[in-house]
Amino acid sequence: MKKRIFLVIPVDTSFINKDETILNKYCKVRKHHFKSSKNPVLLSWELIKLLFVSLIYVPQSDIIYNWFVGYHTLFPSLFGKLMGKKNIIVVAGYDAVSIPSIKFGVFWKQNAMTWFAVKSYKLADYILTVDTSLEKGINYFADPSGKGYPIGVRSFVPNLKARFENIPFGFDTEKWKPNPEIERKAAVISIGVASSMQIFKRKGFDFLIETAKFLPNVKFTIVGLSGEMLEYAKRIASENVDLVGKVPFDQLPDYLSAHKVFAQLSLSEGQPNTLCEAMANGCIPVGSDVNGIPVSIADCGFILKKKDAKLAAELIQKALDAPEELGHKARQRIINNYPADKREKLLLKYIQ
Repeated sequence: MKKRIFLVIPVDTSFINKDETILNKYCKVRKHHFKSSKNPVLLSWELIKLLFVSLIYVPQSDIIYNWFVGYHTLFPSLFGKLMGKKNIIVVAGYDAVSIPSIKFGVFWKQNAMTWFAVKSYKLADYILTVDTSLEKGINYFADPSGKGYPIGVRSFVPNLKARFENIPFGFDTEKWKPNPEIERKAAVISIGVASSMQIFKRKGFDFLIETAKFLPNVKFTIVGLSGEMLEYAKRIASENVDLVGKVPFDQLPDYLSAHKVFAQLSLSEGQPNTLCEAMANGCIPVGSDVNGIPVSIADCGFILKKKDAKLAAELIQKALDAPEELGHKARQRIINNYPADKREKLLLKYIQ
């Protein structure tokens, strides 16, 4: 008989959808989408809805599966613990860090959400990270002082009884592969969505635009920005930066195939999905020394140890000058280490 899972999510993303597909394959899933809000009235309404939904679905479930941690995780985790259900929390980035330089992370403000997060972690049976740094680590890159910011759940919630397991994302390397009909040019691309200045800086787009000014003869392309952040990027970008805006998801492999180098200069990250997809597409990666970025790149690209635009430009130039074989090696690393079915196989022992 299939196990019954109560899936609680705060956002609707492609990687959460992949998990839901896996869960539906082996279990009977009931999902609740908690829509957080800065408006206290709307937030209270969402919490009331979650309370009643949890009272209905938790008793009917075998497993509580929370994606990220925050306001949405306490009621399902608490009722799950009281009723002897298996409590799982998946950690992917924001929910395991404090980055004061950009006021980012669930542990930065020490507010009500932090309290909800801490209580939820203490109720968990299993905490599944997408990168080991989200259990415990140090982020030196984002700290202007160079001392480093403690990161990872254990840095903020010590003496947890929950079992940690690192289960990285997997990638469809048949979808993310070079298009032989597209000429790969000696150019740089970065892809990401930024709905606020905080995310814009976390993703390192301001830093990448600054870096591009040191390489005026190199074409940089940034895909995915929209609204105010796109307009802001246009104001600060030099002429060699092409701001494409949002494009259909199925067109991204062709954009990647047209560029030799992919740059991910984030200040904080979990496992970098877009970077791994770019590597699968044969791009040579250049990334900041943050969380899962150096783990993903390994010896298949270039890792920036310090937030310095001139140093970043030098690394990007090295990547542009590198032989095409390095891009083939990057693709092979994703095929070998992050195949599409890897996460599914690792998750199975927790959901069956």
